[in-house]
Amino acid sequence: MGEFTEGIGKGAEEAFDIIVVPSEDLKKKGIKVGKVLLGSDTGTKGHDNKLSVYLSFDESFKDVVTVKISDAKGLEMGRSKDSVNAVKGDAGYYDFIFDARTNIDSDSKIVIE
Repeated sequence: MGEFTEGIGKGAEEAFDIIVVPSEDLKKKGIKVGKVLLGSDTGTKGHDNKLSVYLSFDESFKDVVTVKISDAKGLEMGRSKDSVNAVKGDAGYYDFIFDARTNIDSDSKIVIE
């Protein structure tokens, strides 16, 4: 309980390991997932509905990327898209904003495709 309570003050991204699984197609295209941060988008007044994913690129890439979130029972509860345009060797954070009613939990399944 102490670790969880400590995590609340530091931010959810330090209290839980958030795992984003890239699709096989993205892996083949040289995209790797690094650190993932969880936050709240103030524009939608949501709670834990903003996912920042650090992506690195072994090859140039230009396409729309979709992140899908499912709950612990496997029911989809959110989907967000972002256009990605990167050259080989690029890396950086990409933000995916979900509906304000989407609350990303530590047991959520997150897939990027």
